[in-house]
Amino acid sequence: MRRPFDSEKALRRERQAHGTTGLYYIRAYYRMPAMRMGRVRYEGQLGTITGSTGAHLIVRPDERPYKGTRWIVHPTWHVEYLAPDGAVMWADKRLAEWKGPPT
Repeated sequence: MRRPFDSEKALRRERQAHGTTGLYYIRAYYRMPAMRMGRVRYEGQLGTITGSTGAHLIVRPDERPYKGTRWIVHPTWHVEYLAPDGAVMWADKRLAEWKGPPT
């Protein structure tokens, strides 16, 4: 099934680029709209996908406590993928039941 965010040129470039072949795998295996520089909301905090490590996303949070902060995130766990206009493209159904980290 073709995804509207995939183009052959973008896929070819991504396969050749270092560190982003995992994003191609994530899109194919999990059917997630994971693209480099894509916007996500992870556990309520906004961030940008900068790459992947294996089958996990590397996300740079918008509000970083220090330079170099990165999250290693499973592509389907508590993640909402955002369209360029800010609308939610895909959201984890478990997020509605999640009450936040233990205090």
